[in-house]
Amino acid sequence: MSYIQNDVLTILSFLKISQFSLFGFSDGGIVAYRIAVQYPEKVSRLITLGSQWRLEPGDPINRGAKRLNCRVLVGEVCR
Repeated sequence: MSYIQNDVLTILSFLKISQFSLFGFSDGGIVAYRIAVQYPEKVSRLITLGSQWRLEPGDPINRGAKRLNCRVLVGEVCR
């Protein structure tokens, strides 16, 4: 998943977009979630649908997950 995450960040950087909202479906939700955890200052809103938001217990990204404030709706909405 990290290669997809890097692609998204590279494109946004190239377009000079410094803050953005993310929507991800299925595996795209996991990618969006990982970006939001690692770069919370860049993500103004995160919406996922049909994806897990808890990663495997050993995944190092889980350390930053507590920084996100999430509400559960049909998917996940984090601000």
